[in-house]
Amino acid sequence: MTDTSQGPSHTPGPVVQDVSDSKAPKPRGRRKWLAIALTVVLSGWAWLYSYRLQPRKFWVFVVLWLVDIIVPAVVYANTAFSFSSWQDFLPAAITYVAGAVFSFALWLWALVVTIRTPAEAFRSYPPAPRVSPAR
Repeated sequence: MTDTSQGPSHTPGPVVQDVSDSKAPKPRGRRKWLAIALTVVLSGWAWLYSYRLQPRKFWVFVVLWLVDIIVPAVVYANTAFSFSSWQDFLPAAITYVAGAVFSFALWLWALVVTIRTPAEAFRSYPPAPRVSPAR
């Protein structure tokens, strides 16, 4: 017979430890200062650093960036080597200046959005999965 004076029998199962008080380092998310530095250098491409926070803004940036690249290229292709006077050059020059202003506006937009994103959003960003080295 089994002794039931200590309560029902218990079969050993998996041991679950509370790691909230352990000294192990907690996984860190992203750093806001690094996101800002990347945005200063890379403009909207820095949204890849924290893609899950604002994926729509990244894709809007990519579409606008492509428009900013393609329109001056098309204007240049239509006017290349046909500048007989300064008036022929004027549409291309206006397009290039407008493209530069638009590029600056895209960069400024990405910078302002990154600066205004709360630091907690970056800290709680899920860490990248650890990859074991190939053998």
